[in-house]
Amino acid sequence: MDVITRQIRLDKEASSSKHDQQPSRRTKITEFIDELQRDVSNLYTLRDIMEDHVQQARRFVEDYCFPHNEGKGKDLACDTIAQLELQEFTRVSMAEACRSTALAISMRRLTWMTFVFLPVMLASSLFGMNVDVLEDNPDWRWFIPVVGATVTLTIGGWVVFEHTAI
Repeated sequence: MDVITRQIRLDKEASSSKHDQQPSRRTKITEFIDELQRDVSNLYTLRDIMEDHVQQARRFVEDYCFPHNEGKGKDLACDTIAQLELQEFTRVSMAEACRSTALAISMRRLTWMTFVFLPVMLASSLFGMNVDVLEDNPDWRWFIPVVGATVTLTIGGWVVFEHTAI
């Protein structure tokens, strides 16, 4: 401990007021510069001591921790990384499954709306044309049975295709 104290020069009083003030007429500039040089050399000495401590700590870890650990730390880190990747993949898969379920529900609603409105649109387009497809110009009351027949055929076709194995 005495060696470190001598190296750091702790037994010497540090005057903090000298560094905070600009040199006055009483102190000479050379004395001020000498004081700053001593402080810089103290900082370099402290840095060298700290570097020695860090090197000794690294050597201790290499000499005593790694041989007893036998590389288990690296294996443990790899296992932890693999577990984190698996958890992230699972989380993303669950979020994607929720999104696909919501999309399937919305597509089902859209399909049912199509089953209802497509036959009605077919019938209205047939009765609303200004061409001679229907030469007799049937009465508008025929629209309701035609719509009913096309809706029935559409739903019946859907039921047949839904329950028949391809």
